[in-house]
Amino acid sequence: MTELDDPITTALRDLAEQAAPPRLNADALWRAGRRRRWAAITAPVAAVAAVAVLVPLAVLSAPAHPAPGPASTGSGSMHRPPPIQFRQVARTTGHSCPSRSHGLPGTSKDECFYFTHTAMTISRFASVTITQPSPGTSGYWLSFRLEPADTHRYGDLTQKLQNLPSPRDQLAIIANGVVLLHPQIVAALDLGVFQIYAGHTRAQAQQLLHRLQHR
Repeated sequence: MTELDDPITTALRDLAEQAAPPRLNADALWRAGRRRRWAAITAPVAAVAAVAVLVPLAVLSAPAHPAPGPASTGSGSMHRPPPIQFRQVARTTGHSCPSRSHGLPGTSKDECFYFTHTAMTISRFASVTITQPSPGTSGYWLSFRLEPADTHRYGDLTQKLQNLPSPRDQLAIIANGVVLLHPQIVAALDLGVFQIYAGHTRAQAQQLLHRLQHR
């Protein structure tokens, strides 16, 4: 190679090196692969999280009677309220329960509920809140959240009742021996969150919420 060719050769070599992608050593290649693997793992997780946020509360269609009377309250701050029962409705009558019967009264005086052996008991709800009506709709709802320990049992129970003939598709919510609600189960509720219609006015919803919290 002549001396005259050296500047041309050098310039061509410089241009070729600038156009070529940078060489990665083994450590850089490992880091790049790690980033790709992490992106492949986190992308599905992010998608699932987005779906979970968008899942609404499961709704129970509710032939419910908001509590008309005064709520029963505890005797003091140390009072431990009795447990809440969920029981499958076997049949109902349009009159008060006869003495010594196995039925339980509802919030209306002229009704009596009888039950199957399908049931479960919880000590408390994790939370119960009043949900405002959406624009263009009327009525108020109670939004329930179960304790994590009760979620699986409740899912199994509602799965047994879904789409059964009425009234066996109804799940009575019982406190202090009174049926406060008896919604129809239209789907298995295995997330531990659900809503039940509570009345046309906020006062009705607040009264029912008071009975659930201070039974």
